[in-house]
Amino acid sequence: MELLITDKDLIKIVKLKGDFTIVNLQLFQENVFPFFKDKVETIAIDMAEVNFVDSSGIGKLVQSLNLARNGGKNFILIKVTDRVLQLFKTVKLDNFFNILDYNEFERKFLR
Repeated sequence: MELLITDKDLIKIVKLKGDFTIVNLQLFQENVFPFFKDKVETIAIDMAEVNFVDSSGIGKLVQSLNLARNGGKNFILIKVTDRVLQLFKTVKLDNFFNILDYNEFERKFLR
């Protein structure tokens, strides 16, 4: 998995490319978890190029969401592929996460 981070004011956008599996957890944690302590209001995970997330990847996303909520930050999944969205729906996580398409994200957070 590749990871590209962009800043827009107090928003971090983390673009993931490739499968998000147990193999990538350390890379994700090393790059994303510092944001939960930084002066950041919103962390958006761009999943447009993620075709598969295993149970470890889902667990890391849930952990990230909990850290964000405990720190008073927004944690958003954007541009989630149909395949991954279907997986989230199967395990009932589509209501747990804030999942937005890019237009919604832009309208609500990038004014």
